[in-house]
Order: sequence, then structure tokens, then C-alpha cells
Amino acid sequence: MLQYVRGTHHVGLMFIDLDNFKHYNDTFGHDVGDLILKEMAKIFRKGGKGKRICRQIWRDEFIMILNTDAREILEQIAKGIYEKINSTQGFQRQIENYRPCDHDDRKIADYLFHRNRKKTGDVRKRGRY
Repeated sequence: MLQYVRGTHHVGLMFIDLDNFKHYNDTFGHDVGDLILKEMAKIFRKGGKGKRICRQIWRDEFIMILNTDAREILEQIAKGIYEKINSTQGFQRQIENYRPCDHDDRKIADYLFHRNRKKTGDVRKRGRY
């Protein structure tokens, strides 16, 4: 950041808020939510051209500082990030391939509960366990 402060460089600033992130945590559990955040970090890392800084500022909110203030370039970068996110189709492949790697029984139970929550809810409604 010092080079920006000392010089006369112009920077671009992007605020990124992940829509529907709560849905992933509530539906699949927090481990899958963490997986989604890691996948987003990969997209952000590849998304900016040139020098940039990207940081998570809150649960599902990020800030990206880029070494340009050219509107066309910033729009191109934002469009590229958006296209990469869309290409994941809701991170379906990553969620389907996710397996808890930690042998912590709570994580495995949380994963199984959230993965099968709909089935569990149906069984409870019918009064069978």
C-alpha cells in the first residue's frame, strides 16, 4: 500500500457482497460455507489483472483494491469475476464432492445433518425416526 500513498497512483476499489451466502451455511453447514469462501478467494485471486489486494471484510463481503482507476478495466475485471462465479453453477460440483476431512465427529454429524436435512424433515413430519 505504501507505493500508492507515496506516488500519484490512482486506484480502483470494488466492494463485493456474495448473494445468498447464508443459504449455503443454513442448507449445507458452515464447513461447506467455508469451502465456498475458499472457492471465492481463488476466483478473486485470478480475477484481477496486475497488482491488487483483496480482503474479506466481513462474512460474505470483500474489498478489492486495484492498481488502476480506468473504468473500462474495472468493469472488465468485475465482469470476469461475475462470469467465473456463474460458471460454478452455485458451486454444485464443489458441494457434491465435499467430504469432511477432519475426524471430528461434530463436523461429520453437522455435514450429514445439513446434507440430509430435507430427508430428515420429511421423516419427522411423518412421525417416524
